[in-house]
Amino acid sequence: MKIALFNQTMMLGGVQRWVANLTRGFVDKGYDVDLVLVRAVGELLAEIDPRVNVIDLKAKRMLFSLPRLIGYINQYQPSILLTAQPYINTLGLWAQKLSKHKPKVVICEQVRLKRFVLDEEIFTKNVRVYLARPFYHWASAVVAVSAGVAEDLAKIVNISRSKLAIIHNPVVDETIKERALQPVQLPWNEREKFHLVLAAGRLEDQKDFPTLIKAFSMMAKRKNARLMILGDGTRRKQLEQLIQQLELGDLVALPGFTSNPYAYMNRADIFVLSSRFEGFGNVLAEAMALGTPVVSTDCPHGPREILNDGEYGALVPVGDPRALANAIIQTLNRPVDSQRLKERSNEFTINTVSEKYIQLFSKLVRHTY
Repeated sequence: MKIALFNQTMMLGGVQRWVANLTRGFVDKGYDVDLVLVRAVGELLAEIDPRVNVIDLKAKRMLFSLPRLIGYINQYQPSILLTAQPYINTLGLWAQKLSKHKPKVVICEQVRLKRFVLDEEIFTKNVRVYLARPFYHWASAVVAVSAGVAEDLAKIVNISRSKLAIIHNPVVDETIKERALQPVQLPWNEREKFHLVLAAGRLEDQKDFPTLIKAFSMMAKRKNARLMILGDGTRRKQLEQLIQQLELGDLVALPGFTSNPYAYMNRADIFVLSSRFEGFGNVLAEAMALGTPVVSTDCPHGPREILNDGEYGALVPVGDPRALANAIIQTLNRPVDSQRLKERSNEFTINTVSEKYIQLFSKLVRHTY
């Protein structure tokens, strides 16, 4: 069984990380794997396993890659073509229809399509979702990274539930644990004992860091703590202004993007996800793999599944700083056992997740004959 993954680039991003992790998982299991890219550029190219055959279509735009993708399919004849994201999924489905060789196309959705349909600020993505709707039923199988995303797919894109599979993201591997051991330098005097509250993500509305900062302002009156938010984005200035308004300048740090958030997760006393919505919530699984206690908003979709309805970490309403502050304090006082968190994170290892994909692929290929 030859497996091909089709993606735009390998620039930093959640889908690109998903691609890198799955390709490694597949080759570790002995499969022949091609990574087909619209343009072979991006920081994560360096993390692609050398056993993976990287094919650069060298197209200036995604749509222009279609005839070259058809050519690739006919020449290399993969058994499976795996894609993610609406526009890339649609191109993969078109290419399969127009090629002589007919691989099984498996498409993956990582985000809430309902969010794209309703959010006026991301109109271009709305268009891509609507373009995808007539073609998704061509797929041999559709993978959703959470039950909530699967529900969106069934309703908005009208996918038959018999074609839907829920497979969580491949997040955890040994490199996370190795990188977590690297030293970090905090902007505070560590001789003074304090609780380190950590968050990570793009500084955008989706992550709702204002609610986290307000929650921290409340809890800082009851606990000696510091807050660090890793990441960068368009809302940095607004967050800095809020920090100053709440007089938290000495207690909150926004150090920007880091290529190794795991060392900070390992140092943190608690990791907090304050998002308004997620497709899955990779950072929760990563923190749990290091035994770091977690608290999350009960946002759609993913965190409730990762935390098993609150068994492995508190779930609080979206946009409620007081509830979030109380949950952080309660977790600091009575954290979930670190070993239990690590055991739960085994559900999200690259090995476990890639095996679930292989089982799906094998079933599809067997049905061909």
